[in-house]
Amino acid sequence: MYAITRKLVRDEWNEFVDKHPAGWWWHRNEWLDYSLAYGDCITNDRSWALYDNNEVHAIFPCIEEKKSRDAVGRAAMGGTPCAGPLLGEHFTDNADEALMLLSVESKMLSRPLAWRWSYNNDHVEELVDALIRRISSNGFNAFRTGWWTSVVDVDRPEKERWKNIRKSYKSVINKANKTYDIEWSDDFNSYQKLHRDATNNCRGNFLTYIHQKRWMDAGFGKIVTAKERGVGNAGESVTPAPLQRVTAGASPASSTIASAYVIQYKDRAYYASGPSIRENVQAACLWEAMQVVRVPQFEVGWMAEPDGSANVEFFKKGFGGRMEPVLVVQTESW
Repeated sequence: MYAITRKLVRDEWNEFVDKHPAGWWWHRNEWLDYSLAYGDCITNDRSWALYDNNEVHAIFPCIEEKKSRDAVGRAAMGGTPCAGPLLGEHFTDNADEALMLLSVESKMLSRPLAWRWSYNNDHVEELVDALIRRISSNGFNAFRTGWWTSVVDVDRPEKERWKNIRKSYKSVINKANKTYDIEWSDDFNSYQKLHRDATNNCRGNFLTYIHQKRWMDAGFGKIVTAKERGVGNAGESVTPAPLQRVTAGASPASSTIASAYVIQYKDRAYYASGPSIRENVQAACLWEAMQVVRVPQFEVGWMAEPDGSANVEFFKKGFGGRMEPVLVVQTESW
């Protein structure tokens, strides 16, 4: 008999994600922890698992979020993307049983919320349609929103990938490589300070930095930095320093002027953050990251068309990646 539990051991949850062919970083406990620490829009982690006879059969990441509004007063989503359910082999042919339990569980939620499930193209349309029907039957307004992500096949020869980069980016990357030291780095404190400086200290709860540092220590997070030439320890191995609480403009001064934080998991890397305080350097950091990751695919990042972030989308589309659809099922109860 299936039972719903929110007290699943972290190792069991992550082990299920690791083994599932569609499981990715958004499903793991590390990302759920980060989501709870991000900004002020998160209210609760209501993730749960379907458990029977000492075996996990399905997991349902679920982050409860506060309602927010965009610049023109429309309902908007805050926080970070929450991944969709992962169903085990028992539900391969018929997901309705698991989704029925999801429907029952949703009635137990204590307040209006917004959910977001993202699906890569390994998930079937039938599962998404059934999911929407089940949630809608409980009075939620469930609907799809279309997103895209740019994916670069970094296992292809470098010369071939270079041909596909936007022409203007080639000159920018070449100039940056001649002007700055661009390399992988273990100096997380400099990255944190740069992120604070680049965002005027207004983004990034300190707890989120703690999580990002832990990902690095565990081998999931990697950083590429661009530093003033001749300053710092270019090319040398540096012992990672303990994480410090750093605010914008804090001393000591850092020579890091741009950076790219990359999450690497299974067969894909994801460009998660790219703070910069100098123009036309970020592309070189991202290009360097693509040269070193030991995975076949590099995801430059999500984008909506249109979403009011034309500059961001323009940047992400400049590296010759193929556009993959990302299906997001959003629910509202307000």
